[in-house]
Amino acid sequence: MPTQMKRIARAEAETALIAAQAQIEINDLQRRAALRWVAEETRKQVNIEAITEKAIEQLDDGADPSNIEDDWIANFFEKSKIVSDEEMQKIWAQVLAQEANHPGKFSKRAVNIIAELSKRDAEAFTSLCRFILPQLGEALIFNENDHIYNNNGVSFGTITELESIGLVNYAGLGSFSRNAITRKILATYFNSPIIFELDDGVTSMPIGKVIFTTAGRELSHIIKTNPVPEFLNYVLNYYQQQAGISAKPPKVQITVPAGAAPGAA
Repeated sequence: MPTQMKRIARAEAETALIAAQAQIEINDLQRRAALRWVAEETRKQVNIEAITEKAIEQLDDGADPSNIEDDWIANFFEKSKIVSDEEMQKIWAQVLAQEANHPGKFSKRAVNIIAELSKRDAEAFTSLCRFILPQLGEALIFNENDHIYNNNGVSFGTITELESIGLVNYAGLGSFSRNAITRKILATYFNSPIIFELDDGVTSMPIGKVIFTTAGRELSHIIKTNPVPEFLNYVLNYYQQQAGISAKPPKVQITVPAGAAPGAA
């Protein structure tokens, strides 16, 4: 009996020891998990604060961030808190600043699409935006295989990738056109004005093979970029070859508001 009790006691002790060791291991696992969680949440908070600080620098004097919808701001920070890349943070900061300056400027869909952008995607979209004529509302991509595009970050591959993300629509073998309100359209490429003139009976003009989606257009408004050398001449040459349309610089220097609507000449 004493031997049996000792055996039982020993077994119980061993069981208790195993349980204690397991608890220690569980506690250690929980401790490591807690430390990882704290570190992760700290990184997210650092990202949020970095984006917010960058956005504050871009606020208009009369901006009132409290006018941003609660659902929008919650979704924004939920998506942006994992962004640690400096350049990507700048894009998120511009979105936040513009939404604070003009509540409703960016849809939740646009925010969600931006959240899916890789840095490479963002660079491809920025390259595309170098070919925008604001008054026509689009980036003018007439032939995605031309060197002027390929040498400046735009190709069939980048266009189709941006289409899959939801930033552009691609016409493939076709092309898009835009109805013209008037026969004379005044546009600009950065600071260089262009006058388009349509012959009688011509009611639309080709604008290339790529158009922005709503989300793409919203994002294009905050992209900061620089002109492509020789693109102005490329555009002039293209339209001069189109039946019923002429394109030329104005005879005198004029200033066109960047936000002027197509056909507002």
